[in-house]
Amino acid sequence: MGAVLVLATTADGAIDRVSLQALTLGCSLAAGGPVHVLLIGDESQAAELGAWGATAVHVASHPSLTSFAPDAMARIVDDLAVRLGADVVVGAGTEAGNTVMARAAARAGLPFAANCTAATPGSPLTVTRLRWGGSLLEEGAIHADRAMLTVAPHAITATPTGGTATVQVFTPQLDD
Repeated sequence: MGAVLVLATTADGAIDRVSLQALTLGCSLAAGGPVHVLLIGDESQAAELGAWGATAVHVASHPSLTSFAPDAMARIVDDLAVRLGADVVVGAGTEAGNTVMARAAARAGLPFAANCTAATPGSPLTVTRLRWGGSLLEEGAIHADRAMLTVAPHAITATPTGGTATVQVFTPQLDD
C-alpha cells in the first residue's frame, strides 16, 4: 500500500484521543509504509505524533484557520492527499472529523466510509463500520483510487510505537 494520511484534531490543547485511534488504524493499513499526519494550525502538538506512529507531520498554518472551518480543512486534506499520493485518508469519527472528511471526499468525488471499526488493505480496501447507533456492523468495500474513512470512537485502541516524525509547517492555498 502507498502512503497513508491521517487527519489529527486537537481538543483542549492536546491531540484528540480519537485522532490517536485513527493514527493506530492508519499505521496498520500502511504496513510499515509512510504514515503522514495532517495537523491544522497547532504546531505545538506535532512532534509527539511520532511516538504514535507518524513518520511525517504536516502542519497547515494560515490566518483563516483560527476557528473551525470545515470547507477550508477539507480543501487542505484533499490537496495534501493528492500531493502525497495517499491511497488512504483516515480521520477521527468525531463530529468535526466526520464533517471535514465527508467534505474532503465530496470535493475529491470519492466515496466515504464513516465510523469504521476495522479496515483491511487491498484492492478494494474493506471496512467494517458501525450503523444504527452501533447495533449493526456493516461490511463494505471501497472501490476508489483513494479510500476516505473515519474511525468510530473507542473502536480501536490507540497504541504508541515509540517512533519519531519529521515536522513540516506549510501555508495552504485557500480562497476567501
